[in-house]
Amino acid sequence: MWHQCRKFESFVFEGSIDSNIVINCFDLIAQSIGRETVVVIDNAPIHRSEEFAEKIQEWEKLGLKVYFLPTYCPSLNKQTSKCYGKR
Repeated sequence: MWHQCRKFESFVFEGSIDSNIVINCFDLIAQSIGRETVVVIDNAPIHRSEEFAEKIQEWEKLGLKVYFLPTYCPSLNKQTSKCYGKR
């Protein structure tokens, strides 16, 4: 996550993670931001769980906006564009 002072923070885990771990990370982010922040995530099952979906409105009230990438978007994937050509 980029902060206003251009500081990047991330979470690192060893082993597998689940929705609860991701939710806890997003809770920490939502509590630490000072202005509206957008997080872009993929459609991994841990991001689409019922528990995760239930938290989105709470995070938005705190200024954390969650944006999901399209399920398939080759124009956003340079490797796909190179392999299959631009359409």
